[in-house]
Amino acid sequence: MKSRHILSILSISMAALFLVTGCGGEEQQKDTEKTRSARSAEDAKITAITAREAFRVALPKARKWNRDAVLVHVRNMLKCGSDGRSERWILTFDSASERGLLDVHVVSGARILQTRQSRRADHKRKEAIVQGWIDSTQAMDRAKKIFVKEPKTYWMGLISYHGTPLWSIKARYEGLEPLWVEIDAKTGEVIKRWKGY
Repeated sequence: MKSRHILSILSISMAALFLVTGCGGEEQQKDTEKTRSARSAEDAKITAITAREAFRVALPKARKWNRDAVLVHVRNMLKCGSDGRSERWILTFDSASERGLLDVHVVSGARILQTRQSRRADHKRKEAIVQGWIDSTQAMDRAKKIFVKEPKTYWMGLISYHGTPLWSIKARYEGLEPLWVEIDAKTGEVIKRWKGY
C-alpha cells in the first residue's frame, strides 16, 4: 500500500516535471529559432562582398587562364545593397593572345562559383580597367547623395572609357524610370546623371 502511494506520487511528480520542461523546451526552441534567424540575416550582411574583394579572388583565376588577362568589366548580378556590396559579382577579363574573354563569378564568402570562357572579335575588344579604381562601397556612397530616396534595388557596373575607369550605378524605383549616376572611378567625382532604361 505504502509502495503504491510512493509510486503514484513519483508518477505525478514525473508528469509535472515533464510538463514544465516540455513548455520551457518550446520557449527555448522558439528563442533558438529566433537567434538562428537573426544570426543568418547578420551572416548574409557580412558575406556580401565589395567589387574589389571579388577582384582579389578572381584575378589569380584569370591569370591562371592566361597570363596576359586584364580586367575589362565588373558588374553585380541581380542586385546590390545600399552599402555597395553584393552577393554576386561578375568580373570579365580579356586576353589578347587568347582573343577571348573569361567571366569569373565571385559570390558571398569570397569564393568562385563558376567561370565562363567565350571568343571575341578583335573589333569588340574592351579597354583594360587601370589599377587604382575606387571600390564599390565608395562609389555607392557618392551615388547615394544623388539618389534622393531609397530605391527598390541598385545595380553597379565598372568599365574603362578612353583610359578613365567609370562606375555606372542604377537605382530602380517602383513604377518610375530608373535613375543613373556615372562616377569617375579614379577621383570619385560625379560625372553625370540621367533617367531612363
